Amino acid sequence: MNQNRLTATILYLAILVLAACSLVTEEAAVPDQTVGDLTRNVIEVTTEEVTKIPEELIVETAEPPNQPAGEVCTDVNSGASLSYEDAVDTAERSACTQEGELKEAHFCNENTGTWWIDLEVEKPGCNPACVVDLNTKTAEINWRCTGALPP
Repeated sequence: MNQNRLTATILYLAILVLAACSLVTEEAAVPDQTVGDLTRNVIEVTTEEVTKIPEELIVETAEPPNQPAGEVCTDVNSGASLSYEDAVDTAERSACTQEGELKEAHFCNENTGTWWIDLEVEKPGCNPACVVDLNTKTAEINWRCTGALPP
């Protein structure tokens, strides 16, 4: 589910809860009414109210889907830092993309001061990643192979 749809869903649910809370009146709290009666009354009115979503509750996100907003990796030893977006730019200008395409999967290793971005490369026994160094702003492939490599 993309970020905009998730945001809209959360807002929709929040509006339902707020509408339900504001529609429960003193009359609805009469002791001889059942929970089912209260729920039915709230849902009937809430459905009508939800169709009128106030403009100030509609939120647009500026980030494209699947692009983490503001992710920054910082080397614990040197203090050097690099955003994920800049790491992708560095990786795209490196030899990494000559071997294959960058995948969405990535992680920051603060201890080594590197961004690891998975690569879409077919090489038996390997799971390659483009490793971007935060200090030097350079990138290289780490093949992450298991066992003996075929010739």
